Amino acid sequence: MSKDSLKRTLSKSKVLKVLWHFCKWLFVEVIFETIMMIFPVKKNKIVACNFYGSQYGDNPKYIVDELLKLDESHELDIVWVLDKRKVSKRELPKYVRDVEYGTLRYFYELSTAKVWIDNARKMLVPRKKRSQFYVQTWHGSIGVKKVEKDANMPREYNRRARKDSKYADIFLSGNKFTTQLYRDAYWYNGEIMEYGSPKFDKIMNRIGDAVYEKKIKEKVLGSLGIKEGTKTVLYAPTFREKGDDNCYDIDYQRLRNILEEKYNGSWAILLRFHPNISGRNMNRQWGDGVYDVTKYPDLYEILPICDMVITDYSSVGFEAAIINKPVFIYASDYEEYKKDERGFYLDLKDLPFPFAEDNDALIKNIIKYDISDSKKINQKIMKIFGVNETGKSAKMIAKRIFETVDIADQ
Repeated sequence: MSKDSLKRTLSKSKVLKVLWHFCKWLFVEVIFETIMMIFPVKKNKIVACNFYGSQYGDNPKYIVDELLKLDESHELDIVWVLDKRKVSKRELPKYVRDVEYGTLRYFYELSTAKVWIDNARKMLVPRKKRSQFYVQTWHGSIGVKKVEKDANMPREYNRRARKDSKYADIFLSGNKFTTQLYRDAYWYNGEIMEYGSPKFDKIMNRIGDAVYEKKIKEKVLGSLGIKEGTKTVLYAPTFREKGDDNCYDIDYQRLRNILEEKYNGSWAILLRFHPNISGRNMNRQWGDGVYDVTKYPDLYEILPICDMVITDYSSVGFEAAIINKPVFIYASDYEEYKKDERGFYLDLKDLPFPFAEDNDALIKNIIKYDISDSKKINQKIMKIFGVNETGKSAKMIAKRIFETVDIADQ
């Protein structure tokens, strides 16, 4: 093929690609959305979703749990969105029905629901009606990596994110830092309920409750087949835009050995990957004493029973610090991430967490760490970010939702 012929072919393919995207936009966001507008809103219906159909978990789960308590006569129609390739409807509680993410039925349920609850951007969504009420809980809390319009995201993502913020009636926040971030980076100027994260309520209300902690620990460790009395370290890194897995290169066996040597007991390592990367990591062989808990339904049952947390740029480290857990930062791609990925609002090295870019530094940090330092770090984090975890967030937003719906409309 000649150079001119190749140019003509490429030019045609670009035109066809643009034409295809236009046709898709015309059908999905004009014709299809218009059709969805004809279905009336059912005032007792609530549709909740966790990260595009992931497990029954995160903030939406705890709001739904509170709604079920308020709805003593079971007159609410609560629908949970599932990606059935990842999760079974058996996880859902009684009186909550399911719908498959991205199906025609999914669009119908959203179009006819009085309330939407979500913790991620709605990429597939019918046009929101004036009478509908949308609670955007978000899935992170404190975070130092740049997000949304600050993160140089793809144009199509930003377009849909702006649309999602325009639809939202309420955003939830647990700290001054996140509240300001919603204003600056999320294209959002509406109401913000700064009472905490629903997923964090139970932890805040049960700090120091030895009976509860023992019960949850038995449940989590028992489900994994981990021997009673074993201490655990949670490794919960975030995802990389480029899909690189090489950064998750902790020497797990060396880590276990040093923990068992320092603390004189058995240790297990729990791996919890971000939903964006979990599919690529589920089938790896990690070695003895290492357990992949990415599919465990509720991170906020795992977090309070762990004895230590290792993360990179994830908000999990801040959540762990708030409840006095020792937190270590391991970021082998730190310089690359600053330059080529999203970048940071604050430099990780300025935070009060021990910081490491390689396994040697991580081990040294653990060896010299004084467990009593965790409380001091907690206080610094609370002050720096203006943390306001009241332990009542789920109840307050559930009450607001319950006052919005009409259970007489069935």
